[in-house]
Amino acid sequence: MIVNTEIKSGFATISRQGKYFSLISASGVLRVVLKLQGSVKLDTKMWVGMNIDAPINFDEIVLYGNDSPVEFWAGNVSMTSGRYASQAANAINTKTVMVNESTILTANDLTRTGVRVRPSKDIFLGGAGVNGGGWRVKAGETVEVPLAGLLSAFKSPAHIDYSDINDIGQVDNFWPSESAKGSCFVSEDERIRIIKKDDHMTELYSSSDSGLTWIVIRDNVRGYAYDTLTGRHIAYCGSSQNLNSYEVIYSDDGINWSTLSKGVVLAGSGSFTSNRCQIVAGQFQAVYSGWVFCCDIETGNAKSLIVESGGNSFNYGRFIDSELKVGFFSGWSSDGEIFKTIDGGNTWESIGHSSAFSSIHSSADGKNLFFISSDNSKPCLSNDYGNSWLKVDDGVAWSGVAPVAHVYKDIWVTQRGGEYKLVNNENGTGVVVTLGSKGVNMHASHLFFNSISGFLYGSKTASNGTNIKGINIKGDISPARVEVMELLS
Repeated sequence: MIVNTEIKSGFATISRQGKYFSLISASGVLRVVLKLQGSVKLDTKMWVGMNIDAPINFDEIVLYGNDSPVEFWAGNVSMTSGRYASQAANAINTKTVMVNESTILTANDLTRTGVRVRPSKDIFLGGAGVNGGGWRVKAGETVEVPLAGLLSAFKSPAHIDYSDINDIGQVDNFWPSESAKGSCFVSEDERIRIIKKDDHMTELYSSSDSGLTWIVIRDNVRGYAYDTLTGRHIAYCGSSQNLNSYEVIYSDDGINWSTLSKGVVLAGSGSFTSNRCQIVAGQFQAVYSGWVFCCDIETGNAKSLIVESGGNSFNYGRFIDSELKVGFFSGWSSDGEIFKTIDGGNTWESIGHSSAFSSIHSSADGKNLFFISSDNSKPCLSNDYGNSWLKVDDGVAWSGVAPVAHVYKDIWVTQRGGEYKLVNNENGTGVVVTLGSKGVNMHASHLFFNSISGFLYGSKTASNGTNIKGINIKGDISPARVEVMELLS
């Protein structure tokens, strides 16, 4: 049978009779000692996936290793006998998991014969408590683990040092001369730049030569967004002849674009505007007047959902899960009560907070949320998918219409009074930090943060410019994209 326990102070002792032992899940290499009536019968090192198939009678198991959860098989029959050892997989279950620090890839499943894993960045594989001591898997490498138990992945953590700011300041002629003030993107080397006009259906511009020349990717673009998890660009296009028709185009390099989805949306959802578009949990979302247009950025599956409660049509907010079940939305006002749904908009419940309009934002994975409270004009943060909130009070009132960019975990950046303001939840305490010096033309409509270079950019202000601040990033804050294939018997 499968036994779950935990190593504490370097060891764990379990009273269990049996003849066979298999290590299902652990953090790193363990020393396994099997005893019978106090006499040592086996003393060996084991790692995840190893089995003792030759029968050895024991009535006590002692495990030595790093403090962490452990899962193993101990019984009178071998875990690898029968179907576990000889039956080939005849079904698969595939998914993609974003890994930053420790993340569970698969849960226990005795019908599974193995797991294939391919990460986009270097990771470690191990049990529930893996913290860098498991198997190392290099970026692009595919490995198969003959494991029916829980499998976790670990990516080395990064650190944001926001006491070390590269205050570049105002840079003129960074953006095109056209009225481009909407959502924007800047590559690590600043060679590729994308920006949209901040009006209803307007042009989306791009440059591949550091802003020397600009082209129009598409006109009649309702919204543009960039997904920090996959690196995919999405543009939501409409038609001036038929407001209910749409086309979603995508690019993985910012240069070459293709159609992802095309069709007709529900009546009433054709007027989505650019300043309420974001990609969360792999779903491009555009909100307008009680409707949300949603498009899966991988499959292109698109649909429109109604978001309204008691005659209140919501205009701001996000669904935060890939199934479009859990979401936070508010209405069109400077004092919009925030409502939460957990069933795709069928039912709603107030969370007890109101947001200043256009201030509900989410991290790309949906875990971290941010809004400016209209109760006291203070930022509110959540790091647990909106289950709890922390109000941050630095003694100064905030404007609810300021642009916001998610940086990493609980860290957000917005603008206030001509300055970049970093807002963070440090172990339950709200912190506000001014980034660099106060600058001119700091009232951009949108902010973009490049998680590789650490630079913050605002959309176009005066002199076609932007104000740039650099934050010192130690390590890689972007997640590893791990493709997981479970082989089922």
